[in-house]
Amino acid sequence: MTHDASALIAAHLLSTLGMNASALEAAHLRRAIRRRMDVAGLRSAEAYAEHYRTSPREQEALAEEIYIHETCFFRDRAVFTESVAWVKAWLAENAGPISILSAPCSTGEEPYSIAALLHAEGISSERFRIHAVDVSAHALLRAQDAIYNGLSLRNIPSPREENFLTSAGSAWTVVPEVRVPVRFERVNLLDDDALQSGGYDLIFCRNLLIYLDPTSRLRLAANLSRALRPGGRLVLGAADWSSDLTPFFRMQGAANTFTFATVEAPKQPQKYSSNVKKTLTTNIAIPRTLPETQEEDVEVLYERAAAVFDRDAVTSEKLCRQVLYLQSDHLPALELLSRLWRSRASNRLNRALAARLRRRRISVPEMV
Repeated sequence: MTHDASALIAAHLLSTLGMNASALEAAHLRRAIRRRMDVAGLRSAEAYAEHYRTSPREQEALAEEIYIHETCFFRDRAVFTESVAWVKAWLAENAGPISILSAPCSTGEEPYSIAALLHAEGISSERFRIHAVDVSAHALLRAQDAIYNGLSLRNIPSPREENFLTSAGSAWTVVPEVRVPVRFERVNLLDDDALQSGGYDLIFCRNLLIYLDPTSRLRLAANLSRALRPGGRLVLGAADWSSDLTPFFRMQGAANTFTFATVEAPKQPQKYSSNVKKTLTTNIAIPRTLPETQEEDVEVLYERAAAVFDRDAVTSEKLCRQVLYLQSDHLPALELLSRLWRSRASNRLNRALAARLRRRRISVPEMV
């Protein structure tokens, strides 16, 4: 693929989906483009680029090839455990049903995991509703079918032991009572009117921000901030947090929970616009450096993490996470965590961390 053709496709992905092509694996993107070239019967990169430019259907088809839908039930189970505990506490203090957003929901494993755990806790489906959204039409069709096998079940020792699945031939399907409170909708989260203002008490938005460029991260953070009700919580993926989000959210609790609340109303930007960077710069003080004592704490924590790296990986990882809680772009901690995860973390988690490292190093490789 020539530079001009790749630049056209990268620019379109950025303008429509906010997708930073450098955050994707180059090989993954090349394979997607080649598959679409084969389908279209085109041998020339330039011919395909022109076909892509003039065909909305082809633009959507390539996007569907690029979307990453690697997920499973109860992915990062601790996140679900903590979230369900938070929901139970919320329900104990509030009469109305709690509104939960899963965005992006991919092929449905995340929203069904939430519904299954709440159902297992004896919480009536009348007391919660889950809005599950994604930009991929193909993923949403699979989510609505609710039929799963293979890697989707890898965190379940035996589907027979789970009360939210029932046999469907060689696969498994989600039982009706768990499906009832989940509503699926196709949504582009970067659209300003994508989400209802103040519509949600709990928002899951995991492993999306790592693929967006800085402007799109700001746009998404603003949309999520408007959608989250006062007192609500946002749940991000382990590698999603960046300093771009500090005008909108603040971390809650321990470093490994990845839950966030909106900032106080006077500091919260009301609506994203094309001049959002100017607005944030002039109206909101965003500290570029940590207070001296906190910087010292960060370095002490990192030195401890490095010291035990060879003999206690668990403690080293915990200390790295604490460093990144205090300073999300601390490059040595990111690199040490990458070494710790190289042999034992999931491929998806390693890709997310690699993308975060690339952004921190400010080195953007060519897309294809």
